[in-house]
Amino acid sequence: MDFTHGSFRNDTWFRSYAKPMFEIHGGQLALVHDQVPSPTELLSLYNSGQKRIAPQGLFLVEYGLRTLEKLKRRALDEQSEEWLVTSAIIRRFQESAQQIGAKPYLLIIPHDEILEKESSATHDTARLLKAESARIGMECLDLIPILLQKAAEDPRPLYKGHLSPWGHEVTAAAIQEHFRRIGWF
Repeated sequence: MDFTHGSFRNDTWFRSYAKPMFEIHGGQLALVHDQVPSPTELLSLYNSGQKRIAPQGLFLVEYGLRTLEKLKRRALDEQSEEWLVTSAIIRRFQESAQQIGAKPYLLIIPHDEILEKESSATHDTARLLKAESARIGMECLDLIPILLQKAAEDPRPLYKGHLSPWGHEVTAAAIQEHFRRIGWF
């Protein structure tokens, strides 16, 4: 599964989360970044004063606006760091699934901007994901055309920040139909 905006997290600029992430080192996918502290450990760090939540509201608002603007104009292409990491993750996922006898499957979940823009970073990301999936022989379902068609036919909202309950129903039906079409059930 790939949430198209999630690909933008596969870049070295996305450091605002203390979580494991991947980078390419020497042509290989490498797990890097901070470990996520346990809630108990995090509370201890705050109580000891080693870590604090700084009330820097204006800075955070400005940072948020800059980040949103950057996300809007970023182009994902075959040479971008985000794509190199994303494609390596997809290949690793395929290899891991095949090693345990599972069938890997790529589900492309678009950002809600597809309902407002005919061309967007989401469309570019989906194009790359579909091409990579075809190149390595992994089954793939792109939800963009399905969600666009459903939005044109039915006034219920597909998104409410994330997929709405209706959006989840549409997605589940699309996956089920795709699995039938490819003979998985």
